[in-house]
Amino acid sequence: MTDEKAKILSQSKYIGDYIFAFDNIADKDQIEEKLKLWRKYCSKTTKLYVFCGFDRNDRWDDEFWIQDIRDIFKRVRILMKHSCLPYIMRFISILLDGVTSRISLKRSHLENFV
Repeated sequence: MTDEKAKILSQSKYIGDYIFAFDNIADKDQIEEKLKLWRKYCSKTTKLYVFCGFDRNDRWDDEFWIQDIRDIFKRVRILMKHSCLPYIMRFISILLDGVTSRISLKRSHLENFV
């Protein structure tokens, strides 16, 4: 996202919510920078996919699952800070279904969790 792209997108006659992605907590600094830029031009509802349940190191152990849930909440907190809504996108829905379903709430309910 550049300044020019944010301006053009926000001025388009697009109907609906803008949807981007926040797949990895390692990208948090870049995501925050781009969300600040986006909010400079757009106040419409903006959603970001929050990808979870995917072990990039292919370990799938308890440590991975605990950290994955922590990272979900960190990303949700960042999105809330920038008035964006998270859309939890699960890689393995069976294992995370109970936890991520509860995280996938509207902003007013998220404030109770974070």
